[in-house]
Amino acid sequence: DLRGLVERPQILVNDVPLPLVETEQLPDGVGGNAVAVALPTDLSGAFTVKVRLNLNGTESLGALPLAKETRMALRADWPHPSFEGLVLPVEREITHDGFTSQWRTNSLAAASVIHCARGDAACGDSGQALRVRLVQPVTGLLSSERALKYSYLIVGLTFAAFFLFEVLRRYPLHAMQYLLVGLALAMFYLLLVALSEHIDFLLAYLVAALSCCALIGIYLMAAMRSLKAGWTFALSLLLVQGLIYGILMAEDYALLLGALLLFAALAAVMVVTRKLDWYAFAVPGKAAAKVQANADSAQRGNAP
Repeated sequence: DLRGLVERPQILVNDVPLPLVETEQLPDGVGGNAVAVALPTDLSGAFTVKVRLNLNGTESLGALPLAKETRMALRADWPHPSFEGLVLPVEREITHDGFTSQWRTNSLAAASVIHCARGDAACGDSGQALRVRLVQPVTGLLSSERALKYSYLIVGLTFAAFFLFEVLRRYPLHAMQYLLVGLALAMFYLLLVALSEHIDFLLAYLVAALSCCALIGIYLMAAMRSLKAGWTFALSLLLVQGLIYGILMAEDYALLLGALLLFAALAAVMVVTRKLDWYAFAVPGKAAAKVQANADSAQRGNAP
């Protein structure tokens, strides 16, 4: 894409700079986005070609292999490359200081050579190129967007904990209480996006999580009439927020960690409710009667 050229490129053959051929003088099969020079007529044997480019705003760099045998080596100081295109590098090394890579291919593997030789405007087939894309690492805005994708997980786990509290402690919670806690969780994401535009994402995440969990803890402390229950629920939610942050930062293991978290949550629910009689809770008054019957039976068993 010639829009990425800050200045006219320079092409050297055997270290001799050559004038560029104007675009309208190029064959139709080469395409419009091409830079070329006319090779000297006195070339004999092997020769070297060097291309000097000053690029601006380039997301990726690709080379179309049009030779019978193509070997390409690339070195850059970008620590987050993504290799794409016709074939992957046969050798690559990625460090915090950058990366080096080497490609090898031939005309039998690259169909672009045949199409380009036929002159059917396929010389610019991007799918046949050897390409490296410069990936932008996780930023605050991208992290906020990824955090929004896990909102269903946090809300679902919170409502599941509410339901377990109702079942285990037999304390009825109103639908309005579910709604208010859900709105408090939604405020967490609104605060996260707003704060991350002005401060570091980690600090924004910490402030938003502490604020919303404290709000939920104070509300549940009064709603459940229990200081311990309210703050235990809030601290548990804060722990889940911390786990979600770890998932957001783990780029390569995000799916694995998310799956493990869901598995752990499901396992916890199944273990806690494994002895519950769900039919008893489906019939109003039956659960209380069963509890009273169990208590009377226990008293008769302890009687002399």
